[in-house]
Amino acid sequence: MASAAHSENSATGARSRGSRDTTESGRSVSSSLKHVMGRPEFGAFAGMILVYAFFAIAAKRGFLTLAGTANWMNTASELGVLAVPVGMLMIAGEFDLSVGSVIGASSMIVSIGNGFYGLPMWVAIILALIIGTLIGLGNGIITVSTRLPSFIVSLAGLFMVAGAALGFSRLLSGTTAVTLTPEGSARMAFGSQAAGFHVSILWWIGITAVASWVLTQTPYGNWIFATGANPNAARSAGVPTDRVKISLFRSSYSGRFCC
Repeated sequence: MASAAHSENSATGARSRGSRDTTESGRSVSSSLKHVMGRPEFGAFAGMILVYAFFAIAAKRGFLTLAGTANWMNTASELGVLAVPVGMLMIAGEFDLSVGSVIGASSMIVSIGNGFYGLPMWVAIILALIIGTLIGLGNGIITVSTRLPSFIVSLAGLFMVAGAALGFSRLLSGTTAVTLTPEGSARMAFGSQAAGFHVSILWWIGITAVASWVLTQTPYGNWIFATGANPNAARSAGVPTDRVKISLFRSSYSGRFCC
């Protein structure tokens, strides 16, 4: 009798411990799931999965082929290279509307410099980089010194850069359509491809990796988050918010001119 009772008590204790372990395991999984869903990247990742699933079903077999994958990745990489610096600027609480005109102006500078005046390709690219940096510096200084919304400043910049690009194009080359055929190392760096996948995909991955490292692993990344969250509190804590915004405007414009 005593032995049977002891065995029954042991079995009951084992079931109780098993139940507690199962409950704790469930709580751990639930906590981990909540932590993952609470990450700021989760929304973008979930959206990407939904969009990919939609087009995989709607476009049927063509979307899932190697050629189809290369087609949408090439387009996404070009947009991604531009979106990374703009996204960092938005994290800091500012906005930039002049993306389209800056891309057009950068193309005109490189095309006129190399295709019309015969400058080496890399010289034309560096010239575009310098001009882009100066434009970004000017817009950043105007934004932080006047305290005007960056929406208004960049909207004005959009029209100014677009008009200047067309005007200087006609002044320097007599036309607004200048052809350009990249060659040599510049073509390898910016125009090469393999199996239909453009090299811009590698640029996209590299720039995204660098930006992620800066945002998550450096003091400057903390400054960007603090500037966007509460600039007054960040300024009181010693964060140079104006300098952070100007540097982001500058890097944003120079990055787009390089593209």
